[in-house]
Amino acid sequence: HGDSGAPFPISADAQFTRALIRVSAEGRASGVPFRTQAPAQIARQNGVWRLAPITLMLRKGEVQVSGAYGSAAGVTLQARLQDLSLRLLDAIRPSLGISGKVSGTADFSLPKGGGAAAGRLALQIRDLTRTGLTAVSTPVNINVLGTLGAGGADAAADMREGGAVIGRMKVHVAMA
Repeated sequence: HGDSGAPFPISADAQFTRALIRVSAEGRASGVPFRTQAPAQIARQNGVWRLAPITLMLRKGEVQVSGAYGSAAGVTLQARLQDLSLRLLDAIRPSLGISGKVSGTADFSLPKGGGAAAGRLALQIRDLTRTGLTAVSTPVNINVLGTLGAGGADAAADMREGGAVIGRMKVHVAMA
């Protein structure tokens, strides 16, 4: 049982061998129940630990994660989000008041030997609102695309209200 301003009771069942770790978990974060769809499997082969795709089921959405870590593989991480409720942010900061849903993908890799990190992000945020003391904002949809590579990082986003574009953003950060 933990608490970061919002309680998050978790129960897990794990099995360990030299070459395989299996973990099933379920719990609640800010009152939102979650569970692993099937046990997470982390297998070790030739000095590389690989996380087979695992789906974390939530009452409102799901997250699928996979990846690898080891001297022969570097680090890779893939995440897929499907209709994930932004209310989960209340577990980090209970008074945030953000709601909406996010779907999309995030991929990251760091090659062995310390080469340049690479990544790609594609997110669709739907019906984003913020509730304040006296009002709820008008829902907006945001599409975000981002890349990370040896030359730097790029991000672009557009914000729409009722289908009309109400904002755009483009950012480039060059690596020195």
